Amino acid sequence: MKKLLSIILSTVLVFSIVSCGNKNSDTEVKNNTKDEGVESSAENETGKENSDSWGIKLYPEKVSATGLTLICRQSGGSPTGDLQTGSFYFIEKQIGNDWVEVDMIPSEYERAWTEEAWIIPMDSSVEWGVNWKDVYGELPEGSYRIAKKIHDFRKTSDYDEKIYYADFEILG
Repeated sequence: MKKLLSIILSTVLVFSIVSCGNKNSDTEVKNNTKDEGVESSAENETGKENSDSWGIKLYPEKVSATGLTLICRQSGGSPTGDLQTGSFYFIEKQIGNDWVEVDMIPSEYERAWTEEAWIIPMDSSVEWGVNWKDVYGELPEGSYRIAKKIHDFRKTSDYDEKIYYADFEILG
């Protein structure tokens, strides 16, 4: 039991360190072993749905100016380990043809994300409530997307990471 707990805590530590990386670029993805990639959960720039090697799609529901419910569906694909994510996310706003990261509300202290490893079961859906009021405040009207880092985790220091997006609108 102690060994299992040690492995889980080591995994959580790895994910927390990785979460501190650069999150400003669509094309920059941290990757420890295999394909680099950024995946869209809905449509690519040509309007056709992307096929994803891990079978992941993200969908927003119950969108408000302060949060949403994020649905993660896994179907098919060929991950080589367990699909996992954590509490970390970021939001980008569409300005013209560009996606620009939304600034977080200034904080007296450095923000920390909780260190869970949320499992994404194969051929199933999971949902996560996201309340960004304390992180971003109320978002004004506009087109946005939420980004989640998902890991194909085989063992400590042996995983791949992709960023997935779900587009949403805030209406006035």
